[in-house]
Amino acid sequence: MIEPLTTSQWLTIAVFAALPNVGLIAGPSYALLVFGFGVAQAVMGGMQRQWPRIDRQLGLLALSFAALCSASVAWSVDPTRSAMAALQVTAVLVAALFALASPLPRAETSERLFRVMVLATAVGCAILVVDTALDFTLQQHLLDRAPPLVGTKYNRGMDHLILLVWPVLGYLAWRRDWKGALLIGVPLLGAVAVTMSLAAKVAMIVGVLVLLGALWLPRLVACERA
Repeated sequence: MIEPLTTSQWLTIAVFAALPNVGLIAGPSYALLVFGFGVAQAVMGGMQRQWPRIDRQLGLLALSFAALCSASVAWSVDPTRSAMAALQVTAVLVAALFALASPLPRAETSERLFRVMVLATAVGCAILVVDTALDFTLQQHLLDRAPPLVGTKYNRGMDHLILLVWPVLGYLAWRRDWKGALLIGVPLLGAVAVTMSLAAKVAMIVGVLVLLGALWLPRLVACERA
């Protein structure tokens, strides 16, 4: 009998389902979603007396970088602005460490997560393609900026999406789920074709070559088995 998903597991699925849509339309929201997820996971873990286990090396690296940012206030030409930036960096690092310390989902949770990501990514890419065809009508409603400059608002979200999509494509390839790969691949290629982000185009080409190389020579990829 499959155990029902916990609140933490549903939260994981919900956050990653939102990333390809909300994050693509408003690039900075990627960080807010992931960092909010990390804080929420830490709070729920604390309520159950299961405190997150921060990776020691990552924690020391984050602490050192945050200390360097804070120290830079001393020689900054604009100490007030530098201090605010240092506080923002520190908050980002703390939330990121919480997100990385979240417990690994169960097998059935991961299965649902990847399935949801396939649909969410396809929908997000379709939104970009349709909005581009409509001269960025959606973004014009969200921003007070005229086309075609408003189209660049998708660039950061598209850059992040190209990074997020490879675990999903790798999962589909591992499962030999070619229908799912087609479902996500066609909208993704369409989005890459119309995006104004050159970085996303280059990352897509490099990613495809790496994925094909990994499938051809599996020993190039470390595989952790439970």
